[in-house]
Amino acid sequence: MLNLESIGRELPPGQPFRRPPTERWQPEHCGDIDIRIDAQGQWFHEGLPIRRAGLLRLLASVLVREEGNYWLKTPVEKMRIQVDDAPFVVQELNRTDTGVAMVTNVGEVLALSSPWTLQEDPDGELRPWIALTDTLGARLSRNLFYHLSHEAVNQTPDASSGDILYWPAGGQQWPLGRL
Repeated sequence: MLNLESIGRELPPGQPFRRPPTERWQPEHCGDIDIRIDAQGQWFHEGLPIRRAGLLRLLASVLVREEGNYWLKTPVEKMRIQVDDAPFVVQELNRTDTGVAMVTNVGEVLALSSPWTLQEDPDGELRPWIALTDTLGARLSRNLFYHLSHEAVNQTPDASSGDILYWPAGGQQWPLGRL
């Protein structure tokens, strides 16, 4: 039986986030595990928050989306989990000469050179969707969204989409949502 607490105690703190080659692994589906990621990016196991950063990074590194479901995938097993919205949340964002650099809630650091897209959230609101892999994405944290909104400009790229709020960075316009 998978014991997350014992695994979490064995992981060294402060390790950088890395994704293993999950696309090369073809394990059998072993069932569902009581892990849920809420809309704010908080991970829960059996209803309790997962607090160990090392364990959180390990689980996040083997998270994949296949067949419309989210899975924790290792070379020998694949277990389905529940995700309320996006599995990750961008907590920090900085302008660079060519785009933006960001840090997610699990410590993943990424550079984006082209603007993210807008996608509907579970409530039908258009919100930024930041692609982390071909199938996994992140949302902006609420605090970061409000911070960027303070610096944003209103533009209407085409009449069909309505007024969109954009954050300027790296010589580009990064969409935040409808006004």
